Amino acid sequence: MNLLNRQETADTLVRLIDDHSEISFAVAWASDSNKVFEELQQNKNKKKIQHSVVGTHFFQTSPSVLQWCLDQASVRKKLRFYFANNSNSVFHPKIYLFWTTDKEWDLLIGSANLTVGGMDRNTELVLHVSSESYVDYGLYQDAKGTIKKYWKQSEVITKERLRQYESEHERKRPSRWVPPPILAADVPDILQMTWRDFYSEVKCAPAIGDPDRNPMIERLCLLTKAHEKFKEHSFMDLSEFDRRRLSATRQSEHSNEEWKTIRYRWFGSMHGMGKYSTFVRDKPESLSETLDAIPLVREEVVTWENFKNCYEEYDAGFGDVPHGLGLLTRLLSLKRPDIFVPWNNGNKKVLQKSLGIVRQLNDRDYKRYWDEIVARIHEDARWYKSVRPKGRIAGEVWDSRAAMLDAIVYKGSV
Repeated sequence: MNLLNRQETADTLVRLIDDHSEISFAVAWASDSNKVFEELQQNKNKKKIQHSVVGTHFFQTSPSVLQWCLDQASVRKKLRFYFANNSNSVFHPKIYLFWTTDKEWDLLIGSANLTVGGMDRNTELVLHVSSESYVDYGLYQDAKGTIKKYWKQSEVITKERLRQYESEHERKRPSRWVPPPILAADVPDILQMTWRDFYSEVKCAPAIGDPDRNPMIERLCLLTKAHEKFKEHSFMDLSEFDRRRLSATRQSEHSNEEWKTIRYRWFGSMHGMGKYSTFVRDKPESLSETLDAIPLVREEVVTWENFKNCYEEYDAGFGDVPHGLGLLTRLLSLKRPDIFVPWNNGNKKVLQKSLGIVRQLNDRDYKRYWDEIVARIHEDARWYKSVRPKGRIAGEVWDSRAAMLDAIVYKGSV
C-alpha cells in the first residue's frame, strides 16, 4: 500500500496498463494530452478497457476523448460517459482498477483525474493498493462493482451526443478557462497559489481602520455565527435583527449581546442599498426560498442546478426592483463559504483581474459568476483543491476557503 504524488501516480498508471490484461476506471474528467491516456490509446491496450466511465460536468472533459471513443468500435460500448443531465449531483470519482486474475489486481483511488492537470500539473494524492499487500478479496470486488454501477448509469457516446457536447463545450468552456493574462505586481495570482501561500495571505489581510483588528478572525467569527443562525432557522424565521446582520443592511446602531463582538459587514456591506433593507424587512420569505435552494451541510455537493434554482427564486422575489449579485453572493457566502465567493464593490476589481475576466460582469450575470468565478476556482485554484490542514484555525479557513478569498482580494472599507 503506497501513497502516490502526481508524478508517481502517472508513472504507476502507465506501468499497470502494460502489466495487466484488464482495466476499469471512473473519473470526473479526461483529456487526451497526457501520457496515461496516450498509453490507453495504444492498440495493445485499448482492448483491455472494460466497464469504464468519464464524466463531463463543467465541460472539463475534452471533446477529442469522446470523438476517440466514438471512432473505436472495440471501446465504444465499454467506455461510457456521464453527462450533466444524468443527475443533480456532480459525477466526481477518481478510481482506477487493473487485474489479470481475481488474485492479481491493483487499485488506485484519490484526487487525480485523467487529465493534464491530474497527471502533470496539479498537487494530487492517490492511494495505491495491490493484491500483493492487501489480501482482502472484498475490496477488489467492491471497487469492480462500484465502477460497473457507474457504468450502468452512464451513456454510450453517439454522433448526436458528441455534436451536442462539442457545441456546448465551445460555447461555455472557453470563456471560463482562458488562462489569465500576465498580472500586475499588485494583483495576486489566485489560481496558482499553494495552500501555504493562500493561508499566509489570508492571515496577513490588512486591518481596516484599526491596526489592532484581525480581519481573518473577524471573518471566521462572522461565518461561525451565520452557520449557527442558518442551522437553527430558515431566513424568514429569524428575527429582523438577525436578518439585517446576515444581509449587512442598514439598521439602527443598537446591538445585542449575541452580535456585540461580531463585525458583520465583511463579505460585502449593503448599507448603501435602501431597497435591500426594505426587502429584508418586508419580504424575508422570498430570500428564504432563495437560500433554501442551497444545502447547508458542507458535505453536500452544490450543483449548477442548485444555483440556478437559487437565483431564479431571487429574481422572482425582487421582480422589477433593482437587485443583483452583491446581496445574493453575500448571503450564499455566509451559508456555504466552502462554495461561494462574495462579489462586491470592494473585491470585484481585483478578483476580475486575477482571473483574467476581460468583460466585466454585470449585476445579474449569474451564469458567468458561476462559470467564470465559482467553477473556475473550484477546478483550477491549487489552494482550493488542497488537502485540509490539521491546525484548528487553518482548518476553519480551509472549510470556508471560497468565501475567505475575500480577505485577499478585498480593497474596500468596512
